Amino acid sequence: MRERLFADQFRFADQFRLVIGQSVTLRRVIPILGVPDALVPIDMPVSQINLLSGETTAIWVSVDVPSTQPPGQYDGELVTATKTDAE
Repeated sequence: MRERLFADQFRFADQFRLVIGQSVTLRRVIPILGVPDALVPIDMPVSQINLLSGETTAIWVSVDVPSTQPPGQYDGELVTATKTDAE
């Protein structure tokens, strides 16, 4: 089974944005010796994670807002889609 992640820029007032991969980063939490520890970067805006049937994973989302960024509500999307090996 493959899990695909899609991300879009986070926008405010159609002119200000937080860019995926710069201000917004995603990392997969990888267990080390059974303890969730390592944060492995995920290449965006589209990435694929292979999971076994019934397996789960955690995704860490970091949003680093520059001090020069105007305040406001920023809208964007992080979407997951599952594709089985049979598809």
